[in-house]
Amino acid sequence: MKSFVTFLEGQSARVILFGTLCTVIILGFMDHLIGPELSSAIFYVIPIAVASWYGNLNIGKTICVISAIVWLITDTTSGREYSHSAIIYWNAFARLGLFLIISHLLHGFRERLRMEEMAADTDALTAITNARGFNEQLEIATQYARRYKHPITVAYIDLDNFKTVNDTYGHAIGDQLLITVAQTLNNQTRITDIAARLGGDEFAILLPETDFSAANAVFQHTHQQLQDAMQIHNWAVTFSVGMVTFEQVPESINEMIEIVDGLMYGVKKNQKNALSHSVWPEPKK
Repeated sequence: MKSFVTFLEGQSARVILFGTLCTVIILGFMDHLIGPELSSAIFYVIPIAVASWYGNLNIGKTICVISAIVWLITDTTSGREYSHSAIIYWNAFARLGLFLIISHLLHGFRERLRMEEMAADTDALTAITNARGFNEQLEIATQYARRYKHPITVAYIDLDNFKTVNDTYGHAIGDQLLITVAQTLNNQTRITDIAARLGGDEFAILLPETDFSAANAVFQHTHQQLQDAMQIHNWAVTFSVGMVTFEQVPESINEMIEIVDGLMYGVKKNQKNALSHSVWPEPKK
């Protein structure tokens, strides 16, 4: 069941429309063979639910209308007699109304879930990815890197003297500083990269499929942009950065995080305002 759900989530809207349309036609044919004695209403709900959940609202409405039409055709060709000819059309409209209600409810619930998922992975202050979302994206990226043997680079960034600025100018300025850092990181990353606030004054960048030289070129520029942004506001904040290019992926993302975190704290402890970039595993001498 899980694999089937994963399959549906990976399909385009066109595929969902075609698949659910075929399902409705098959149901109509089966309904015609069975006859009017057995109700098949519950089965029409299945393609409607799939179309509304995995497609979009327009696809859901389309399948609702087609389902009602197919059911109407089945009724009119089944030989079932009604006391008045208008009853069959009333039933068709009633079924369509029920189908549309189901479609709207499912689609609305799906959109609410998506919004909550996005909120759960987004930092409330800076509007970039939070630690939870970063770890999820790192897990996905490492699986891809492991499968195709591609390099992956992770950088951890700690703000030097942030507490001093925060205490001196107040939390409002501190928050604005963090937002500025987040925006700078976001503006300097590619669409495939992930910039995240891990919490407090710590940030991270994930650079999938990026080797040592490419990552170094990208982050040297980014580091300079961060410093320029601080100077514009006269904020006495600098950046200690630990960055690791993984030519092989460790067994877990926790191990990766420990390696990058340790490198960053080494910079923080020894000199501050510097970028330390290494390769893992270390080249054999």
